[in-house]
Amino acid sequence: MKLRFYLALWAGKLAMAVLKLMGREQDDRPGILMYRLCPDFLKYVHKPAYTVAVTGTNGKSTVTALINDIFVGMGKKTSFNTWGANLKAGHCYLMAKSVNLWNRPVVDACILEADETSSAANMGALKPDTYIVTNISRDSLRRNGHPLYIRDCIQRAIQLMPDSTVILSA
Repeated sequence: MKLRFYLALWAGKLAMAVLKLMGREQDDRPGILMYRLCPDFLKYVHKPAYTVAVTGTNGKSTVTALINDIFVGMGKKTSFNTWGANLKAGHCYLMAKSVNLWNRPVVDACILEADETSSAANMGALKPDTYIVTNISRDSLRRNGHPLYIRDCIQRAIQLMPDSTVILSA
């Protein structure tokens, strides 16, 4: 599995470099490539010293930006997704940005958004140090309209991260 992980990491890094040359850095296709080549990519990628994941119905982008600003203000190097790709592809992209070609962290902290309904699929492998829940409220009826459904999804994610500190906004 290690070889498969490294092939995924190298292919993703190459795709990120090509997109950067084209001026299209805000694209999660390298992340899609990485998890298709190695479905357990998030399990194998090395984490930086500190990882923060933010979820909730509203406010994820704002809170991740604020946390990133705090880390940068403390002189820390961060990996932060400014365009809010908060699904598995975005997480793979961001974590690949956080390591070098040999899977060694190159940043002090990684701050990422996590979609509230799919957090359980990613957070169990990622295991962030801190998991912040901004809020739980009624969302689009076409997507996940009921707050209890959203709460259940977040609870499943929390159960997969027993060592993470969970911060709930009330």
